[in-house]
Amino acid sequence: MKPRILFIDEMTNQLDEASAREILGLLKKNLPGCSVIAVTHQKELSDLFEGRIPWRPVPA
Repeated sequence: MKPRILFIDEMTNQLDEASAREILGLLKKNLPGCSVIAVTHQKELSDLFEGRIPWRPVPA
């Protein structure tokens, strides 16, 4: 059974960009129709996602 939604949090933070792209590409290929919600600080990967929500701290 394949998931409909996948939550990943800093899954590729220890990988170089090429390796991170390969892993995320494999997810996309092997989980068609699955929505991926990811947390990452790797801005260079943002083109792999259809949308993004930038983090903004809430003012005190």
